[in-house]
Order: sequence, then structure tokens, then C-alpha cells
Amino acid sequence: MHPFAARLLSAARPSAVLRCAFSEGRLPCLPSLAAMPAVPAGPAAYHSGSVLEHAARVMDAVAGDSLAVWMAFVHDAGKLETPPEILPHHYGHEARGVVLAQAWGKALDLPEAMVACGCMAAREHMKAGRYRLIRPGTRYDLLLAVARHGQAAMAAFWKLADADSKSDVSREALADWARVKAFLDLHSGDGEAAGCADACRLKERLRQQGIRVLMAGHMAVAQG
Repeated sequence: MHPFAARLLSAARPSAVLRCAFSEGRLPCLPSLAAMPAVPAGPAAYHSGSVLEHAARVMDAVAGDSLAVWMAFVHDAGKLETPPEILPHHYGHEARGVVLAQAWGKALDLPEAMVACGCMAAREHMKAGRYRLIRPGTRYDLLLAVARHGQAAMAAFWKLADADSKSDVSREALADWARVKAFLDLHSGDGEAAGCADACRLKERLRQQGIRVLMAGHMAVAQG
């Protein structure tokens, strides 16, 4: 692991490590990283300050969990390559962020699984921040996309989501995941002997049933 990454991910205040690297001119050679202080984090209605300020705040909020700090560091990386003519908006920054998270993780010599989690955070964080507003099917797909990276990644990602959105969205998301996981566990052996076409149909049928599990859970909470 690159010394900068080791310091950043283990620091009690990751923002101090990042700011020091900028002020002392000791940044690692990562594509577009040097633009952090100059790029606005977003429209004034949603963000104030630069991408650097936003990343610093979110990293400090999740300090103590190195995976969450890494996700916080890269989640908005795509904003650094937003076309200047559309600033302060950052349409499509999620896809650009996946590419940068991959490049940064490789340059910092991070484990492949950790790099993959950074890419997932860049790709999915906007959906997480809007979790209460997105459709049940999108919620279901998001929960599975995060869960595929393991329990530690799930915990780290929802910490990031809370810090990024300044909310407790993780509470609802993790409750939803508990219901979905219980459903999926009951059907874990379904389709093991099925052919490709049958397996695809079964997967979609399970997805639709899982979405209904989510919706039923929300109705029960609302009525309770």
C-alpha cells in the first residue's frame, strides 16, 4: 500500500492528511486529484465549497473505518473530470468516478477487493443518498449491488451514505436488507439444476418477489 493511502485510511482525521499533502505539494500521482480544491462540489442548493472540502468532511465523519474512508475519498472523484461548461452540476459523475476509483486504487497499490468497493461507492452513492425517494425495484437492485461486496463493505457503504447525505438513510436501508436477505436465504437453493434460460427466468421471478417483500415491509412500518 502506498504510504499516502496508509496514512489517509488510518488517520483519526483523514482530512488533515489530505490537506497536508496539498499544502506541502506531496500529493500522490493520481489522475485529476490536483483539481480537488478548484472544482465546486455541486450547486449551492446541495453543496458548499469544493470537492476537497466535501471529501474532507465525509472522510472525517467515517474515520476509524478504513474501507469507509477509502469510499469517502473516491465517491465523488468523477466530479474532478466534469466538463467545465456544465459546472457546478456534475451530470454523469458516477461513471467517471468508477474509472478514477479504479485508477487511484491501482496507483495506491490497494487490494483488489478494496478497489472494487471504491468503484461501487462511486457508482452507487447517489442512489443511496436518495434511498427514500427511489423506486422499490431500484432499492432492491442497490441493496444487492452493495451486498455482493460482503458485510464489511455493506457497513462501510451505508456509513458513507449517511455522512454524504447528512441523514440516517442507513437505518431504513439496512432494515430493508434484513428483510430481503431473509427472503433470499429461504430460496438460496432454487434453480441449482436449471438450465440457463430457466435460471434467468427464476432470477427475475425472485427479483420481483423480493421487491414485493420490500414493499410489504414498508407498508407494515407505515401502518405500525
